[in-house]
Amino acid sequence: HFLYCGRRHPLFAMPDSRIDQSAIHAARFSVRSYRYFDDLYLVGHPKASASVIHMEAQLMLILSENFIGFLPAHFASSWVHAGELRAIKPGSYTFSSRHLIAYRRADETRNLVQAFLRELTRGSGTVPLKEGGAKW
Repeated sequence: HFLYCGRRHPLFAMPDSRIDQSAIHAARFSVRSYRYFDDLYLVGHPKASASVIHMEAQLMLILSENFIGFLPAHFASSWVHAGELRAIKPGSYTFSSRHLIAYRRADETRNLVQAFLRELTRGSGTVPLKEGGAKW
């Protein structure tokens, strides 16, 4: 995840080197409700101006160019390439999410399960973590 702003947001054209904590505090900040305090803490923002449940709603607020907020990089990439979004100080404002997959031990070697696991990790830059293998 990176912190993003929309194309007409004041931070969009500002070089990262000029974006300081006061610029972040001045921006209206949108959070996903299940990450509310985590997102605020990560950027040191005093309060959320909006709270959403779904990342699609988060994207709409950021694209409105009135808010900044976190999105998964893979989700935002097409808007970044189109010049509609940009990551703000990606070296400073970033986090990774951990996702777990459950499947039956008996299905571990099935082609479908293996293909599914490969597809999920393809391009993610992560390696599947096997915590004790399948449990049932």
